[in-house]
Amino acid sequence: MTNKAYPRYILKNIMHDDRIEAGISQEAIGKCLGKTQRQISDFENGYINATPEFMIRWFTVLKAYEHIDLVQYIYSLHPLAAVPITPELNDNAAEALINLQEQIDEAEDKLGTIRHWISNLRPTRISVLKTDDWQQVYDVYRALQTFLYAGMREFDLDVDDLTSRWSTKALTQGVAMTYKPKKAAMM
Repeated sequence: MTNKAYPRYILKNIMHDDRIEAGISQEAIGKCLGKTQRQISDFENGYINATPEFMIRWFTVLKAYEHIDLVQYIYSLHPLAAVPITPELNDNAAEALINLQEQIDEAEDKLGTIRHWISNLRPTRISVLKTDDWQQVYDVYRALQTFLYAGMREFDLDVDDLTSRWSTKALTQGVAMTYKPKKAAMM
């Protein structure tokens, strides 16, 4: 998909604007990122192209979560990457929670439609499921993201801790992906 709404060159401007808005000097963010003040200036002025990974680290330091989403979207770093949600929707956890609940309620109906469609699949029958049904389920993902961002901003929710807890639970319960090396080919 061509991404004409967000050209890559705007990222250097956003990096600069987010740093200024956060009240952090070039020297201070440089220390956080292992770079000199001169290198930070060069990134912001476009003299040095920042890698997507570096931009994600930058926006993480600044807690500019939507701009991490923007990097992932512009560079197609994840199959679920989409245009970022406006930060104004993440300022209030109560409103984000209401939106999440509404999205879940709407998706619940569509999940029933999808379940019925899957259970009726037959090799000789052509059946099509509307993309709108899947879209309603995808909207829950974005609403959950908005709610978590609001929790991070409003209540200092530690998502790293949540991720660690989930990972530990997934490993313990055997649902985490594991690596199983393929057997060496017989010679």
